[in-house]
Amino acid sequence: MTTPDLIEECLAALGAEVGVPLVLDEQGLCALEHGDGFVFTLIAPDGGELVHLSSRLMDVPAQGREAFLARLLRMNFLLMETSGATLSIDEEEQGVFLCLALLRAQLSADRLLVIIGNFLASSSQLRQRLLAPAGGDDGSHPGHALSSGWLAA
Repeated sequence: MTTPDLIEECLAALGAEVGVPLVLDEQGLCALEHGDGFVFTLIAPDGGELVHLSSRLMDVPAQGREAFLARLLRMNFLLMETSGATLSIDEEEQGVFLCLALLRAQLSADRLLVIIGNFLASSSQLRQRLLAPAGGDDGSHPGHALSSGWLAA
């Protein structure tokens, strides 16, 4: 299976699960807004070796910015709290993103769908933790993010 086919197959399966037809645009992007308040984007540029997953979790808070950024760095340590992804800041948008890059050559449509499901669950959980006061994290982990909560494509 060629890489565009595996991305298209994965997006068809994801679209069927969330009830919205999904396709890549001309730039190789497909975005979904989740009911938990984050925006997920799959980025698969034609001919690229990588597939990128990204979730815009929240705005960088104006108050307590330095403490918040230090908290992001601590959560990134060894990538254990982020399930192998990274928490990043888009300086232009002033947004906090969860990001993951995958080698296309190592993917199948089924494997990518599982990775996306895990990434969405991590996005939901990390957004909740980041929005909670620094000491108020209850450690709860929400259910699978594929099956519910989607608003629009």
